[in-house]
Amino acid sequence: MVSVDRDTINQVSTTTGLAAVPQGKDLFGDSVLFTADAFPVFAESFPIGGQTLDAAYCRGLNGGRGVVGEGGDTGPGVVGIAGKVIARAPNGPGLPHNLLLGPFPGRGFRAGVIGLGQGLSSSLSNSTPPGGAIGVLGMSDLNVGVIGASGAHVGVFGSSVGNAGIYGVSASKAVVGDGRTGAVGVEGVAKQWGVYGHVDFAAPNPDGAGVFGAAAFDFASHSWIGRAGLFAGPVDVSDDLSVAGNLVVFGTKSAAARHDDGTHRLLYCVESPESQFEDFGEAKLVKGKAEVRLDRDFIAVADTRHYHVFLTPYGDSNGLYVVTRRATGFQVREQGGGKATLAFSYRIVAKRKHAVTKRFSKTSAPKKPKLPVDLAPPQVDLDLSTRTGARPIKKKKAAVRKRVSTQR
Repeated sequence: MVSVDRDTINQVSTTTGLAAVPQGKDLFGDSVLFTADAFPVFAESFPIGGQTLDAAYCRGLNGGRGVVGEGGDTGPGVVGIAGKVIARAPNGPGLPHNLLLGPFPGRGFRAGVIGLGQGLSSSLSNSTPPGGAIGVLGMSDLNVGVIGASGAHVGVFGSSVGNAGIYGVSASKAVVGDGRTGAVGVEGVAKQWGVYGHVDFAAPNPDGAGVFGAAAFDFASHSWIGRAGLFAGPVDVSDDLSVAGNLVVFGTKSAAARHDDGTHRLLYCVESPESQFEDFGEAKLVKGKAEVRLDRDFIAVADTRHYHVFLTPYGDSNGLYVVTRRATGFQVREQGGGKATLAFSYRIVAKRKHAVTKRFSKTSAPKKPKLPVDLAPPQVDLDLSTRTGARPIKKKKAAVRKRVSTQR
């Protein structure tokens, strides 16, 4: 049947459809007392054509609430269904879905609000409806769009098989995970990548970062507190890696050099108790004398006020030795006053400039990170296709019908 409701404050009339449970009918498996629909539920045609109508409009005043939905022991408070799943199912041109046929998802979920976009399951229609209906949309200009709170389980759970389970858009912070009252701010669980971040492909920023982590900073002592990132397990970097601070490795450091047979072989670093730089070169002894100038770039990064020189002659001689060492170069002579002319190579080792290191400085291995007690994803059953009215409901026909007859 059709009724007309009037908003006495704004003087607006709206047409709605109301259907009570008819006698002798097990409407919705005796689970619904009455329905409100913009289309006359039991009519065979749609008399108002393509007019856009609201099934119900509820507004609270002052501290009142527009709609309060309280679910049962295992049922949700409010179920919102968007899209053409029910409103325009293919059972006739211009006709909405027959409410007697359901579906009625959400049974068995103890949730305040369940929002379902179109396409609940393939069994609901013969073809996939077009468009992109939204299950729950929260919008706010000055405050929070959607708040999900839970004392013991999941505050907000987003699930998707084809796109994003939760999508946040913001000019400041799209998604914030606050774990100050617990252990984990954001947890990502996946078969491939638990957390994935990337710079915008359409408008890339050269200074952008896919994932950014920052430790706390103490401005009084000008030092970091905590860790910007922590990994418990192997880490792969598929491109360049830059380190702005010290790099400490509790293991070996090696380079993977390509072998002529096509494989890669590990070549390990030569370690020193102090931070030192090396340079190599060749020079020529003429009539027993040679003057070698250090590379200016080497002088710029190495402390050449004192350095070591190692010589290797490429020919017969009485031996070579270093006469003088200056900050810009050194002089080589043949021993015994020799006058040989021959080539030789040299190796220079100098401490790193602009860095202070202590010989055999003590350190300790980092503590293994304490992993969260439960790294498994929350156990929330979101397979709504199995909950579209197929779940058996214990019938209490007499009691339900009695309540409906009284209300009518």
